[in-house]
Amino acid sequence: MHKFLVLIVVFSKLMCNDSSSNVVKLLEDDLSQFEQKGGEAKYALEDGVLTGTAVWKTPNTFLCTKEKYKDFILDYSIKVDPRLNSGVQIRSQTFIDKNKYEMLRGYQVEIDPSDRAWSGGIYEERGRGWIGSLTNNPKGREAFKNGEWNHYHVEAIGNSVKVWVNGVNTVNLLDAESEAGIIGLQVHEIYDEEHIGATIQWKDIILITNQFAAHLKKDEALAPEINLLANELSDKEKADGWLLFDRDNIPMQQPGMELRPWNISQDQFCSFEDTNDRLRLKVVDGDFEVKFEYKINKSGMAQLNYGYVGDPYSFMLTDDANVDEEVPGHMKAGSIANFMEAFNLSNPERPKPMRLFNQWSQAHIIVSGDNIKHWLNNSLVVDVNVANFQDENKQRLLEFQSSGSSVCVRSIKVLIK
Repeated sequence: MHKFLVLIVVFSKLMCNDSSSNVVKLLEDDLSQFEQKGGEAKYALEDGVLTGTAVWKTPNTFLCTKEKYKDFILDYSIKVDPRLNSGVQIRSQTFIDKNKYEMLRGYQVEIDPSDRAWSGGIYEERGRGWIGSLTNNPKGREAFKNGEWNHYHVEAIGNSVKVWVNGVNTVNLLDAESEAGIIGLQVHEIYDEEHIGATIQWKDIILITNQFAAHLKKDEALAPEINLLANELSDKEKADGWLLFDRDNIPMQQPGMELRPWNISQDQFCSFEDTNDRLRLKVVDGDFEVKFEYKINKSGMAQLNYGYVGDPYSFMLTDDANVDEEVPGHMKAGSIANFMEAFNLSNPERPKPMRLFNQWSQAHIIVSGDNIKHWLNNSLVVDVNVANFQDENKQRLLEFQSSGSSVCVRSIKVLIK
Protein backbone atom coordinates (compact mmCIF):
# COMPACT_ATOMS: atom_id res chain seq x y z
CA MET A 1 0.00 0.00 0.00
CA HIS A 2 2.84 2.34 0.88
CA LYS A 3 4.55 1.73 -2.50
CA PHE A 4 1.23 2.33 -4.24
CA LEU A 5 0.83 5.74 -2.60
CA VAL A 6 4.38 6.70 -3.57
CA LEU A 7 3.62 5.83 -7.19
CA ILE A 8 0.50 7.98 -7.09
CA VAL A 9 2.48 10.97 -5.77
CA VAL A 10 5.21 10.55 -8.40
CA PHE A 11 2.65 10.12 -11.19
CA SER A 12 0.73 13.20 -10.07
CA LYS A 13 3.87 15.33 -10.08
CA LEU A 14 4.81 14.16 -13.56
CA MET A 15 1.34 14.88 -14.85
CA CYS A 16 1.43 18.38 -13.36
CA ASN A 17 4.49 19.29 -15.45
CA ASP A 18 3.77 17.07 -18.46
CA SER A 19 4.17 18.85 -21.81
CA SER A 20 0.63 17.86 -22.73
CA SER A 21 -0.70 19.79 -19.73
CA ASN A 22 -1.21 23.53 -19.95
CA VAL A 23 -0.15 24.18 -16.33
CA VAL A 24 3.45 24.01 -15.10
CA LYS A 25 4.14 24.64 -11.40
CA LEU A 26 7.77 25.71 -11.34
CA LEU A 27 8.24 25.57 -7.56
CA GLU A 28 7.44 22.07 -6.38
CA ASP A 29 9.35 20.08 -3.79
CA ASP A 30 12.75 20.97 -5.22
CA LEU A 31 14.50 23.09 -7.84
CA SER A 32 14.98 20.29 -10.35
CA GLN A 33 13.45 22.36 -13.14
CA PHE A 34 16.08 25.10 -12.70
CA GLU A 35 19.81 25.64 -13.12
CA GLN A 36 21.90 28.57 -11.89
CA LYS A 37 23.76 30.87 -14.28
CA GLY A 38 25.81 34.05 -13.93
CA GLY A 39 27.07 34.97 -10.47
CA GLU A 40 27.20 33.23 -7.10
CA ALA A 41 24.11 34.57 -5.31
CA LYS A 42 22.38 32.01 -3.11
CA TYR A 43 18.98 30.42 -3.71
CA ALA A 44 17.05 28.32 -1.18
CA LEU A 45 13.57 26.78 -1.37
CA GLU A 46 11.62 26.26 1.85
CA ASP A 47 7.89 25.64 2.29
CA GLY A 48 7.18 26.72 -1.27
CA VAL A 49 9.02 30.03 -0.96
CA LEU A 50 12.21 30.59 -2.96
CA THR A 51 14.66 33.05 -1.42
CA GLY A 52 17.49 34.65 -3.36
CA THR A 53 20.25 36.28 -1.31
CA ALA A 54 22.66 38.94 -2.59
CA VAL A 55 26.38 38.15 -2.40
CA TRP A 56 29.24 40.67 -2.48
CA LYS A 57 31.54 40.89 -5.51
CA THR A 58 29.56 38.69 -7.87
CA PRO A 59 27.65 39.71 -11.02
CA ASN A 60 23.94 39.32 -11.72
CA THR A 61 22.80 35.81 -10.91
CA PHE A 62 19.91 33.94 -12.53
CA LEU A 63 18.06 30.78 -11.53
CA CYS A 64 16.89 29.61 -14.95
CA THR A 65 14.43 27.10 -16.27
CA LYS A 66 15.99 24.22 -18.15
CA GLU A 67 13.17 24.42 -20.68
CA LYS A 68 12.54 27.17 -23.19
CA TYR A 69 9.09 28.68 -23.57
CA LYS A 70 7.52 30.64 -26.42
CA ASP A 71 3.91 31.66 -25.77
CA PHE A 72 2.79 31.54 -22.15
CA ILE A 73 1.05 33.18 -19.22
CA LEU A 74 3.19 33.47 -16.11
CA ASP A 75 1.87 34.17 -12.61
CA TYR A 76 4.05 34.66 -9.55
CA SER A 77 4.30 36.61 -6.32
CA ILE A 78 7.42 38.38 -5.07
CA LYS A 79 8.63 40.23 -2.00
CA VAL A 80 11.90 42.15 -2.16
CA ASP A 81 14.22 44.03 0.15
CA PRO A 82 13.78 47.68 -0.99
CA ARG A 83 17.57 47.96 -1.30
CA LEU A 84 17.66 45.32 -4.03
CA ASN A 85 16.66 45.73 -7.66
CA SER A 86 15.58 42.52 -9.37
CA GLY A 87 13.49 41.05 -12.16
CA VAL A 88 12.28 37.94 -13.97
CA GLN A 89 13.80 37.16 -17.35
CA ILE A 90 11.45 35.81 -20.01
CA ARG A 91 12.16 34.63 -23.58
CA SER A 92 15.86 34.99 -22.79
CA GLN A 93 19.04 33.48 -24.23
CA THR A 94 22.38 32.58 -22.65
CA PHE A 95 25.80 33.84 -23.75
CA ILE A 96 29.32 33.94 -22.34
CA ASP A 97 30.42 37.46 -21.38
CA LYS A 98 33.94 38.87 -21.43
CA ASN A 99 34.53 37.64 -17.85
CA LYS A 100 33.60 34.06 -18.83
CA TYR A 101 30.27 34.11 -16.98
CA GLU A 102 27.26 32.46 -18.59
CA MET A 103 24.82 35.36 -18.59
CA LEU A 104 21.37 36.11 -19.96
CA ARG A 105 20.09 38.55 -22.56
CA GLY A 106 16.45 39.22 -23.28
CA TYR A 107 13.28 40.64 -21.76
CA GLN A 108 13.26 41.29 -18.03
CA VAL A 109 10.04 41.98 -16.15
CA GLU A 110 11.30 44.57 -13.71
CA ILE A 111 11.13 44.58 -9.92
CA ASP A 112 12.01 48.16 -8.99
CA PRO A 113 11.43 49.22 -5.35
CA SER A 114 13.21 52.56 -5.88
CA ASP A 115 11.49 55.95 -6.00
CA ARG A 116 11.46 55.65 -9.80
CA ALA A 117 8.81 52.91 -9.35
CA TRP A 118 9.08 51.14 -12.71
CA SER A 119 8.10 47.71 -11.34
CA GLY A 120 6.31 45.76 -14.03
CA GLY A 121 8.22 47.48 -16.82
CA ILE A 122 10.21 45.65 -19.50
CA TYR A 123 14.00 46.04 -19.57
CA GLU A 124 15.99 44.23 -22.24
CA GLU A 125 18.98 42.78 -20.40
CA ARG A 126 22.23 43.10 -22.39
CA GLY A 127 20.27 44.60 -25.27
CA ARG A 128 18.33 47.80 -25.91
CA GLY A 129 17.83 48.65 -22.24
CA TRP A 130 14.42 50.03 -21.30
CA ILE A 131 11.92 49.21 -24.03
CA GLY A 132 8.84 49.36 -21.79
CA SER A 133 9.26 51.86 -18.98
CA LEU A 134 6.41 53.26 -16.88
CA THR A 135 7.21 56.85 -17.82
CA ASN A 136 3.76 57.43 -19.26
CA ASN A 137 1.84 55.24 -16.81
CA PRO A 138 1.36 56.95 -13.40
CA LYS A 139 -1.26 54.43 -12.31
CA GLY A 140 1.15 51.60 -13.05
CA ARG A 141 3.87 53.21 -10.94
CA GLU A 142 1.58 53.13 -7.91
CA ALA A 143 0.76 49.41 -8.21
CA PHE A 144 3.86 47.92 -6.55
CA LYS A 145 3.92 47.85 -2.72
CA ASN A 146 7.30 47.89 -1.00
CA GLY A 147 7.73 45.42 1.85
CA GLU A 148 4.71 43.34 0.78
CA TRP A 149 3.99 40.39 -1.44
CA ASN A 150 3.22 41.63 -4.96
CA HIS A 151 1.42 39.55 -7.57
CA TYR A 152 2.65 39.61 -11.18
CA HIS A 153 0.70 38.39 -14.20
CA VAL A 154 2.59 38.22 -17.51
CA GLU A 155 1.02 37.43 -20.89
CA ALA A 156 3.64 36.75 -23.58
CA ILE A 157 1.71 35.62 -26.64
CA GLY A 158 2.95 36.21 -30.16
CA ASN A 159 4.39 39.71 -30.50
CA SER A 160 2.49 40.98 -27.47
CA VAL A 161 3.89 41.19 -23.93
CA LYS A 162 1.58 42.55 -21.25
CA VAL A 163 2.31 42.78 -17.53
CA TRP A 164 0.02 43.36 -14.56
CA VAL A 165 1.22 44.14 -11.02
CA ASN A 166 -1.39 43.68 -8.32
CA GLY A 167 -4.11 43.83 -10.96
CA VAL A 168 -2.86 47.01 -12.69
CA ASN A 169 -1.59 46.82 -16.27
CA THR A 170 1.92 48.26 -16.18
CA VAL A 171 3.18 47.51 -19.70
CA ASN A 172 1.43 46.91 -23.02
CA LEU A 173 4.27 46.12 -25.44
CA LEU A 174 4.37 44.98 -29.07
CA ASP A 175 7.80 43.72 -30.11
CA ALA A 176 9.18 40.96 -32.33
CA GLU A 177 12.81 40.74 -31.19
CA SER A 178 12.43 37.60 -29.08
CA GLU A 179 9.92 34.81 -29.58
CA ALA A 180 11.15 32.07 -27.25
CA GLY A 181 13.66 31.43 -24.49
CA ILE A 182 14.23 30.52 -20.88
CA ILE A 183 12.77 32.08 -17.73
CA GLY A 184 15.27 33.35 -15.15
CA LEU A 185 14.84 34.63 -11.59
CA GLN A 186 17.38 37.37 -10.98
CA VAL A 187 19.34 38.34 -7.90
CA HIS A 188 20.99 41.60 -8.91
CA GLU A 189 24.62 42.32 -8.18
CA ILE A 190 25.17 44.77 -5.35
CA TYR A 191 27.47 47.80 -5.20
CA ASP A 192 27.52 48.42 -1.45
CA GLU A 193 28.73 46.04 1.27
CA GLU A 194 25.77 47.13 3.40
CA HIS A 195 23.50 45.31 0.93
CA ILE A 196 25.10 41.91 1.57
CA GLY A 197 22.34 39.52 2.57
CA ALA A 198 19.50 41.51 0.95
CA THR A 199 16.88 39.08 -0.29
CA ILE A 200 14.16 38.64 -2.85
CA GLN A 201 11.50 35.96 -2.51
CA TRP A 202 9.23 34.22 -5.01
CA LYS A 203 6.26 31.95 -4.51
CA ASP A 204 3.31 30.48 -6.42
CA ILE A 205 5.11 30.49 -9.79
CA ILE A 206 2.62 29.04 -12.27
CA LEU A 207 3.16 28.82 -16.03
CA ILE A 208 0.30 28.37 -18.53
CA THR A 209 1.64 27.06 -21.83
CA ASN A 210 -1.52 26.69 -23.95
CA GLN A 211 -5.30 27.04 -23.79
CA PHE A 212 -4.87 30.68 -22.78
CA ALA A 213 -8.42 31.98 -23.14
CA ALA A 214 -9.58 31.15 -19.62
CA HIS A 215 -6.48 32.77 -18.06
CA LEU A 216 -6.26 36.06 -19.99
CA LYS A 217 -6.86 39.31 -18.18
CA LYS A 218 -10.08 40.85 -19.43
CA ASP A 219 -9.10 44.39 -18.57
CA GLU A 220 -9.96 47.26 -20.88
CA ALA A 221 -7.89 49.73 -18.81
CA LEU A 222 -4.61 48.91 -20.55
CA ALA A 223 -1.38 50.82 -20.18
CA PRO A 224 -0.37 53.12 -23.06
CA GLU A 225 0.63 50.93 -25.98
CA ILE A 226 4.30 50.74 -26.97
CA ASN A 227 4.55 49.46 -30.53
CA LEU A 228 8.06 48.43 -31.60
CA LEU A 229 6.93 46.30 -34.57
CA ALA A 230 8.86 47.47 -37.61
CA ASN A 231 6.76 49.28 -40.21
CA GLU A 232 3.51 48.04 -38.77
CA LEU A 233 0.52 49.90 -37.36
CA SER A 234 -1.23 48.24 -34.44
CA ASP A 235 -4.99 47.89 -34.41
CA LYS A 236 -5.15 50.74 -31.90
CA GLU A 237 -2.97 53.00 -34.04
CA LYS A 238 -5.19 52.32 -37.04
CA ALA A 239 -8.30 53.11 -35.01
CA ASP A 240 -6.70 56.34 -33.74
CA GLY A 241 -5.94 57.50 -37.30
CA TRP A 242 -2.16 57.10 -37.55
CA LEU A 243 -0.66 57.12 -41.08
CA LEU A 244 2.28 54.84 -41.92
CA PHE A 245 4.81 55.98 -44.49
CA ASP A 246 6.60 53.25 -46.38
CA ARG A 247 8.06 52.69 -49.85
CA ASP A 248 4.59 52.96 -51.41
CA ASN A 249 3.51 56.05 -49.51
CA ILE A 250 5.71 59.12 -49.88
CA PRO A 251 3.21 61.82 -50.84
CA MET A 252 5.73 64.66 -51.19
CA GLN A 253 7.67 62.91 -53.95
CA GLN A 254 6.82 64.51 -57.28
CA PRO A 255 6.17 62.37 -60.40
CA GLY A 256 9.45 61.20 -61.85
CA MET A 257 11.39 62.35 -58.79
CA GLU A 258 13.82 59.71 -57.57
CA LEU A 259 14.57 59.12 -53.90
CA ARG A 260 18.31 59.50 -54.35
CA PRO A 261 20.37 60.18 -52.35
CA TRP A 262 17.96 58.23 -50.10
CA ASN A 263 17.83 54.52 -50.79
CA ILE A 264 15.06 52.01 -50.05
CA SER A 265 16.24 48.67 -48.73
CA GLN A 266 14.34 46.15 -46.61
CA ASP A 267 11.61 48.66 -45.79
CA GLN A 268 14.10 51.28 -44.64
CA PHE A 269 14.88 54.71 -46.01
CA CYS A 270 18.63 55.24 -45.88
CA SER A 271 20.72 58.25 -46.86
CA PHE A 272 24.20 57.89 -48.23
CA GLU A 273 27.24 59.32 -46.52
CA ASP A 274 28.73 62.62 -47.69
CA THR A 275 25.32 63.93 -48.76
CA ASN A 276 23.12 66.62 -47.34
CA ASP A 277 19.71 66.04 -48.81
CA ARG A 278 16.12 65.75 -47.65
CA LEU A 279 13.42 63.12 -47.67
CA ARG A 280 10.10 64.92 -47.62
CA LEU A 281 7.03 63.33 -46.05
CA LYS A 282 4.08 65.62 -45.56
CA VAL A 283 2.80 69.15 -45.05
CA VAL A 284 0.85 69.50 -41.78
CA ASP A 285 -1.30 72.14 -40.13
CA GLY A 286 -2.16 72.51 -36.46
CA ASP A 287 -1.45 69.81 -33.88
CA PHE A 288 0.25 66.56 -34.85
CA GLU A 289 2.45 63.70 -33.68
CA VAL A 290 5.31 61.94 -35.45
CA LYS A 291 6.87 58.62 -34.45
CA PHE A 292 9.75 56.84 -36.16
CA GLU A 293 12.81 54.67 -35.58
CA TYR A 294 16.29 55.61 -36.66
CA LYS A 295 19.75 54.07 -36.86
CA ILE A 296 22.76 56.26 -37.61
CA ASN A 297 26.37 55.60 -38.49
CA LYS A 298 29.10 56.01 -35.89
CA SER A 299 29.56 59.66 -34.82
CA GLY A 300 26.81 60.64 -37.26
CA MET A 301 24.26 63.46 -37.19
CA ALA A 302 20.93 63.96 -38.97
CA GLN A 303 17.54 65.44 -38.10
CA LEU A 304 13.80 65.43 -38.66
CA ASN A 305 12.58 68.93 -39.53
CA TYR A 306 9.02 69.75 -38.49
CA GLY A 307 8.88 73.55 -38.36
CA TYR A 308 7.84 76.17 -40.88
CA VAL A 309 9.56 76.27 -44.23
CA GLY A 310 12.62 78.46 -43.80
CA ASP A 311 12.38 78.36 -40.00
CA PRO A 312 12.43 74.67 -39.10
CA TYR A 313 12.35 73.08 -35.72
CA SER A 314 14.22 69.79 -35.70
CA PHE A 315 14.55 66.57 -33.70
CA MET A 316 18.25 65.73 -33.64
CA LEU A 317 19.42 62.20 -34.53
CA THR A 318 22.95 62.03 -33.19
CA ASP A 319 25.35 59.31 -32.06
CA ASP A 320 26.13 61.09 -28.78
CA ALA A 321 28.66 58.48 -27.64
CA ASN A 322 31.02 59.06 -30.56
CA VAL A 323 30.24 62.53 -31.88
CA ASP A 324 32.90 65.22 -31.72
CA GLU A 325 33.29 66.61 -28.19
CA GLU A 326 32.82 70.13 -29.51
CA VAL A 327 29.26 69.43 -30.67
CA PRO A 328 26.97 71.50 -28.38
CA GLY A 329 24.26 69.87 -26.31
CA HIS A 330 21.43 71.34 -28.38
CA MET A 331 22.73 69.39 -31.40
CA LYS A 332 22.68 66.02 -29.67
CA ALA A 333 20.09 63.25 -29.72
CA GLY A 334 16.53 64.26 -28.94
CA SER A 335 17.28 67.99 -28.77
CA ILE A 336 15.57 70.77 -30.70
CA ALA A 337 18.39 71.83 -32.99
CA ASN A 338 19.99 75.15 -32.01
CA PHE A 339 17.29 75.78 -29.42
CA MET A 340 16.70 73.28 -26.60
CA GLU A 341 19.02 70.58 -25.23
CA ALA A 342 17.47 67.22 -24.41
CA PHE A 343 17.67 65.77 -20.89
CA ASN A 344 16.09 62.72 -19.28
CA LEU A 345 12.98 64.36 -17.82
CA SER A 346 11.38 60.99 -17.10
CA ASN A 347 14.23 59.87 -14.86
CA PRO A 348 16.28 62.99 -14.02
CA GLU A 349 18.88 61.09 -12.01
CA ARG A 350 19.89 59.13 -15.10
CA PRO A 351 21.33 60.23 -18.47
CA LYS A 352 19.29 60.10 -21.65
CA PRO A 353 18.32 56.53 -22.63
CA MET A 354 20.70 56.18 -25.56
CA ARG A 355 21.10 53.13 -27.77
CA LEU A 356 24.24 52.10 -29.62
CA PHE A 357 24.66 53.77 -32.99
CA ASN A 358 23.91 50.47 -34.76
CA GLN A 359 20.71 49.82 -32.81
CA TRP A 360 17.27 51.16 -33.66
CA SER A 361 16.20 54.11 -31.51
CA GLN A 362 12.62 55.33 -31.09
CA ALA A 363 11.70 59.00 -31.54
CA HIS A 364 8.34 60.63 -30.85
CA ILE A 365 7.39 64.29 -31.38
CA ILE A 366 4.16 65.80 -30.04
CA VAL A 367 3.09 69.30 -31.08
CA SER A 368 0.03 70.60 -29.22
CA GLY A 369 -0.64 74.31 -29.53
CA ASP A 370 2.55 76.06 -28.51
CA ASN A 371 3.85 73.05 -26.57
CA ILE A 372 6.51 70.72 -28.00
CA LYS A 373 7.46 67.37 -26.50
CA HIS A 374 10.29 65.11 -27.63
CA TRP A 375 10.45 61.49 -26.53
CA LEU A 376 13.56 59.35 -27.01
CA ASN A 377 13.40 55.61 -26.41
CA ASN A 378 10.18 55.97 -24.41
CA SER A 379 11.54 58.74 -22.16
CA LEU A 380 10.53 62.41 -22.22
CA VAL A 381 13.59 64.52 -23.09
CA VAL A 382 12.11 67.89 -24.17
CA ASP A 383 9.00 69.65 -22.87
CA VAL A 384 8.86 73.32 -23.83
CA ASN A 385 6.35 76.04 -24.67
CA VAL A 386 7.24 78.26 -27.61
CA ALA A 387 5.42 81.58 -27.82
CA ASN A 388 3.27 81.83 -30.96
CA PHE A 389 4.60 78.52 -32.27
CA GLN A 390 1.31 77.86 -34.04
CA ASP A 391 0.55 80.13 -37.02
CA GLU A 392 -2.61 79.40 -38.98
CA ASN A 393 -1.13 81.16 -42.01
CA LYS A 394 1.87 78.83 -42.22
CA GLN A 395 2.33 75.14 -42.88
CA ARG A 396 4.92 72.79 -41.47
CA LEU A 397 6.95 70.53 -43.66
CA LEU A 398 7.95 67.15 -42.25
CA GLU A 399 11.24 66.02 -43.75
CA PHE A 400 14.33 64.06 -42.81
CA GLN A 401 17.63 65.77 -43.48
CA SER A 402 20.96 64.01 -43.62
CA SER A 403 24.01 66.00 -42.60
CA GLY A 404 26.84 64.16 -44.27
CA SER A 405 26.01 61.02 -42.28
CA SER A 406 24.40 57.77 -43.25
CA VAL A 407 21.09 57.44 -41.42
CA CYS A 408 18.28 54.92 -41.82
CA VAL A 409 14.68 55.49 -40.76
CA ARG A 410 11.67 53.21 -40.59
CA SER A 411 8.27 52.85 -38.89
CA ILE A 412 7.46 56.46 -39.81
CA LYS A 413 4.02 57.31 -38.44
CA VAL A 414 2.10 60.60 -38.44
CA LEU A 415 -1.09 61.54 -36.61
CA ILE A 416 -2.89 64.72 -37.65
CA LYS A 417 -5.16 66.04 -34.91
